[in-house]
Amino acid sequence: MSNTPLISVIIPVYKVESYLNECVDSVRNQTYTNLDIILVDDGSPDNCPAMCDDYTSKDSRIRVIHKPNGGPSSARNTGIKAAKGEYICFVDSDDYITPAYIEQLYSTLKESGTDVSCCKYSVHAEKLRDSAVSEYELFTPIEAITEAAGLRKIDRGPVCKLCRVGLYDGVYYPEDIRIAEDYLVTVKIFSAAESIALADNVLYFYRLQESSLIHQYSSKYIDYYKAHSLITDFIRQRFPDEWPKMSKYFRDDYIQNTMKILREVCLSHDRNSPEYPAIISGLTRRITLRDAIGFMFSSAYLPKKLAALLTAIAPKLAVNIIERSRKYVPGYN
Repeated sequence: MSNTPLISVIIPVYKVESYLNECVDSVRNQTYTNLDIILVDDGSPDNCPAMCDDYTSKDSRIRVIHKPNGGPSSARNTGIKAAKGEYICFVDSDDYITPAYIEQLYSTLKESGTDVSCCKYSVHAEKLRDSAVSEYELFTPIEAITEAAGLRKIDRGPVCKLCRVGLYDGVYYPEDIRIAEDYLVTVKIFSAAESIALADNVLYFYRLQESSLIHQYSSKYIDYYKAHSLITDFIRQRFPDEWPKMSKYFRDDYIQNTMKILREVCLSHDRNSPEYPAIISGLTRRITLRDAIGFMFSSAYLPKKLAALLTAIAPKLAVNIIERSRKYVPGYN
């Protein structure tokens, strides 16, 4: 592809020996070839650093940056600083992409005249599909932010997106927050764009792992509330007139995540530990009756609505039911 702009593909790498080759090869085999591929080894203690170095002899487009472990945000920030392309996209090192992933994101971006293009993702490999021409939808920044908040069409993280590099000026992933920090950056990126295009195709395979940070609520749940506060404060300031309409999406997201955290803490913590009652009490108090009633009118599944309502009305009963479910969950005694 001649006369095409350079696109930087940033891949943070940490403890993914089993998946790294599949991920990197899916990037190397893109139909869009003018790539600046940056592997950021985030102090991985396994064979990943050597695997990354080995790729530099296989593909001249690949650069490797070795750094002490600092977490996903630190690795992404390192990649952003090193990027040479006119556009940036991220691929998580345990995921992979279709051969036309970058070509279709770039084509969508150019055809739509936007600064950000997105695609859909799947956790089922057989649903991924390439096609010569992709239909796309256009979203305003407000529409894109609320779509991501509801996790309906647009992924809230850094993946499944191609962005003009200038959108990252002064924008970095917060390194002191380990949950929902990526959505904060997505909100800022979308807010800086005139519009966002979403390609109809499913081009990204997202691998669910039980060890991923999103499943470690029990030890990092406070970070979610820090991120939520930063996100909502930013949106209130950036879109003060639209916030009243947008707020219900963030209320619903807040409730669903709080219920996830509550369940994870109930299942993973020692109920006899001295800090357990205070943690549980602090979490249940976050579900107010007013918000729970509003949540009943959301698009969430009915069992989730009822669980939130019960938590607001009778928190001790709700916790008792969750605790009793421990014996039905694999891995918990």
